[in-house]
Amino acid sequence: MPARLLLLRRFFMRLDDYLAREEKYEAVKHKLMMQGETGPEALRDPNKLANLLPIVDGSLEKLVLK
Repeated sequence: MPARLLLLRRFFMRLDDYLAREEKYEAVKHKLMMQGETGPEALRDPNKLANLLPIVDGSLEKLVLK
């Protein structure tokens, strides 16, 4: 494929009490390096990333049954 470029990207969403977390890629990469994580597999683990990302939005829903 000399005239084409194939780019695959992976996104995931994790719902933790309806919290939205967000951070720039370079900041996340730096935080992972500070923890000794250097490989790309750390970027694929939502459990590792959840503690590194600051909360930017949150909501709480309430259901009342009568």
